[in-house]
Amino acid sequence: MNDLLKELNRQKDHNSLMHAEVERLEMTLRHSKQHQLEDSTYQKVLAETTQMYEKKIGELMKQLEDERARSESAEEQLDVMKKLLSDQQKLMQDDQMGSSTYQKALADTTQMYEKKIAELIQQLEDEHALYEGSEEQSQEQIEIEELRLRLQEMTLLYKASTEELQSLRSEHKDLLAEKAMLNEELRSVRQKLLLEEKRKKATENEVISIKKIVPESDFEDKRSYMEENIVRGSSAFSTPLGLHKTNKSRETISGQRTTIAKIFGIQKILALLTSGDLDVQIHAVKVVANLAAEDVNQEKIVEEGGLEALLMLLRSSQNTTILRVASGAIANLAMNGTPGLYLLSCSMK
Repeated sequence: MNDLLKELNRQKDHNSLMHAEVERLEMTLRHSKQHQLEDSTYQKVLAETTQMYEKKIGELMKQLEDERARSESAEEQLDVMKKLLSDQQKLMQDDQMGSSTYQKALADTTQMYEKKIAELIQQLEDEHALYEGSEEQSQEQIEIEELRLRLQEMTLLYKASTEELQSLRSEHKDLLAEKAMLNEELRSVRQKLLLEEKRKKATENEVISIKKIVPESDFEDKRSYMEENIVRGSSAFSTPLGLHKTNKSRETISGQRTTIAKIFGIQKILALLTSGDLDVQIHAVKVVANLAAEDVNQEKIVEEGGLEALLMLLRSSQNTTILRVASGAIANLAMNGTPGLYLLSCSMK
């Protein structure tokens, strides 16, 4: 309703302005007519201006009529709103009279609900106290259950520890037995090493003995039977004294060889051919070459595998002395029938 009043006042102000504008235009028109009379040169412009102003005045008059109609409609709406406002005020008074009854009923209802809420709060507090008591009992029960579970875990851990201890004891016994067995094996290995050391020393002593028994000059390569036959063939031209000396020297050397073979054995001497000591190998091959120069030793050397050992020594060794002496020994053995056939079969392979 206030908006309508404001709109109505605004339209009234607008109408006043329009009236003032109309009066101003009428005055302007009068002035224009007066100027038209005074100045004929502006008649055409004045006519156009007059026509324009008349048109403008017509539009303003129309707007004024519209504003008046609108103002009348607004006044009618204002009357309707005033009537509605009075009706609303009357209804509000009736509502106020009825609301007093409702307020009293509301106060009674509120009091009743407040009392009910107080009772519910008291009941809730009682239930909360009971819940706290039961919760304490439940907490104690939980602690008892946890202790029982811990006891079970400790029992299982104790059993596992006991079993592990038994297993460790068993392993300890096994380790002790294994240690005893290893100690026994170590003792046996030490004994074997001592025996091997003794055997090595004995072999070294044998080599030393061989060096002492056979002079170094006797370890040179011996002539083959072919060379001996040549010497024997040419001995007819020599003096009987020279032949006597040669036979005597040969008998002496043959006796020394027989002594070596009897003292050490051909098998032991052949075993020295595979020694890791180069000096021992050299002396051993020289002894074998000296023994191979005698017919009585050749068959024994071949039977003991001396020919194979000499051939293997030729293939594996790079020492010139060993190669030279071994070749001479093989040449001496080749004069025998059986070794000759063996060498022939090896060459065919």
